[in-house]
Amino acid sequence: MISRYFMRRGLGAGKAFRNRGNEVSRMEGFSDTVFGLAVTLLIIQQGQQNYFADLVNAIKALPAFFVCFVSLTSLWYSHYRFCRRYGLEDHWTISLNLLLLFVVLFYVYPLKYLFTLAMDQGALPANSIQKGQLPMLFAIYGIGFAAVFTILTIFYAHAYRMRKALDLNELETYDTVTTLLGNVVLVLTGLISIFIALVLKQPTLSGLWYLSILITRTALGIIRGRGRQELAARLEHAAGVEKSHNPHEAQSARTQA
Repeated sequence: MISRYFMRRGLGAGKAFRNRGNEVSRMEGFSDTVFGLAVTLLIIQQGQQNYFADLVNAIKALPAFFVCFVSLTSLWYSHYRFCRRYGLEDHWTISLNLLLLFVVLFYVYPLKYLFTLAMDQGALPANSIQKGQLPMLFAIYGIGFAAVFTILTIFYAHAYRMRKALDLNELETYDTVTTLLGNVVLVLTGLISIFIALVLKQPTLSGLWYLSILITRTALGIIRGRGRQELAARLEHAAGVEKSHNPHEAQSARTQA
């Protein structure tokens, strides 16, 4: 099982965030299976290569397949990291997880179709889509994109709500909010893309709008990163002051170390 393999090798583990999911649950194992099925569906959609021309077309479609594969594995890793960090298995988390897997399976075909159309139109049948249908195609993709990251946002909002039960410290709580905000940015990006496609009737601009993620996520990372450094420094200073007020405890701690 892929989650167990990476867990044993410490993927997703870090000193800054204590992992609470130390075992691969049945929920996570089922999720791995569904993500694997989604990748399999990408391969099946390539079709059977009976002729050399089919093989050439399949090779031409590799860039689109690569983008789709990276998108799905990125979603898998987001799910994996959430499971490692929080280890939640309550009814709310299980329900959200099932909804996420449903959306991922729906998301596969529009994802593959859109990127195949964008990168290699020759891999699709002639006249497979009319120009007037492009806004709806980008809207369908945007709905899937926004839905996935809405669910991930709710995942982290639930973890934040459970922060006391999970015994999250201040830095872990801060990181949880940072990830939540990052997902909110992605949701808004998808919704704006849908608006551009359906209301403004600009499918090209709707697709290019996703490039704004590079700017918005970078800006969020810089702002939240600075805030985290300030919080870490403040906590370190507070710990130093506390130790100076308790010299016997500090000496005992050094002796034990």
